[in-house]
Amino acid sequence: MPSLEEIKNDKERVRLQKESVAQAAGGQAFPVVFGNSLFVGITRRDYFAAKAMQAAATNPTGADGFTFEERAKWAYAQADAMIAEGDK
Repeated sequence: MPSLEEIKNDKERVRLQKESVAQAAGGQAFPVVFGNSLFVGITRRDYFAAKAMQAAATNPTGADGFTFEERAKWAYAQADAMIAEGDK
């Protein structure tokens, strides 16, 4: 299979770039193809974990009694569950 740089057809190169991003662990939350460049940004896992942390932070008692490390582990467990459910 040729490398992305060797593919001359722009539409095919963009399609393959998007496909490779989708196959990455958890995929990317907001991949953007601009010209010949692919900007992958944040992973879906990190994005979902950040959203879980945000939700916990807005609940006045939701994070009481937990260390920052415990909150982070919980947030990534939530993210992993979201990805697993979404991939079904």
